[in-house]
Amino acid sequence: MAVNFGLILLLVSWTTVSSESTQYTTQQQECQFNYECRVEPDDPHICFMSRCVEGNKKYGDVCQFDIQCNFNVSLCIHGMCDCKEGHVWFGGECVVENGYGYPCQTKNDCTNDKLECRVNGASNEKTCSCQPDLFYDDSTKDCLQQKSFGEECLVPKQCIGSRVSCRDGRCSCESGTIPVGKDCLSPKKHSERCSQSIECDYNEHLSCRNGMCQCMTRFEFLDGHCERLGCLFDSDCKADQYCDLKGRCKELPNDSTTDSKTDQPDKKYIIQEIRSLIIKRCLGVVAVILCVCVLMVCLLKNIKILKREKRQSDKLRNV
Repeated sequence: MAVNFGLILLLVSWTTVSSESTQYTTQQQECQFNYECRVEPDDPHICFMSRCVEGNKKYGDVCQFDIQCNFNVSLCIHGMCDCKEGHVWFGGECVVENGYGYPCQTKNDCTNDKLECRVNGASNEKTCSCQPDLFYDDSTKDCLQQKSFGEECLVPKQCIGSRVSCRDGRCSCESGTIPVGKDCLSPKKHSERCSQSIECDYNEHLSCRNGMCQCMTRFEFLDGHCERLGCLFDSDCKADQYCDLKGRCKELPNDSTTDSKTDQPDKKYIIQEIRSLIIKRCLGVVAVILCVCVLMVCLLKNIKILKREKRQSDKLRNV
């Protein structure tokens, strides 16, 4: 019987020590990670400075450390979770004193020039709110103005227009789009409807004609692309061709008329091309002059005939 009584005392003492050690584990145990402090998944204890402390505290709760206060712009001030300096508790959160969202009676209560005092539709109370042409941005904590394409910006929300974003401090088109008015659109392909050439894909040599994206002048749509007709430079022609003065790709002459250093027609051949072109142009001009002369001669003859007939008619009348 005495043995049984001793066993009972041993069990009672072990239970007491176990209970005390459990309490010590959740509040004072040394730790490295938060999970070492939590007995249950929703346990608010966290690991701070290598020991377990109670976290997730709300506004007005007793605290020892800032990390215990779990709400925006909060600190542990005089042993209590409170808002940081320059902020006040309003509407379930810390707001900038005399700043956006702060209660007011007149505009003078709002320290920021971008704010005005007006009734908040949600709470039906007067608060400091952004002016009508501005919007409040959480990331900058400031009232910002909407910006159009090409204007300077701070955050993406400032930029208005389809697929316009803030890049490198300026409202710019997203990758793969082009500016069309206030919006950025994907460039249109061949045969798609358009109202102006800027809508068509310039890199594909397209322009807007008759309300449709078509190949530019001197280009033809072949195999799904606009191919150049004729040439401007030798590089527009094949490797064994060059671009002549009329914008035509022509076969390179034989070796006797080719400069071996540049693989281009020599000066004599170019001079022959120029001389041929000048002669053709001159012949054209001469032909035009001859036609004009013939017309002038015919006109003068007609004038003489008319004068002669008039004199004869005048003589007959006098008789």
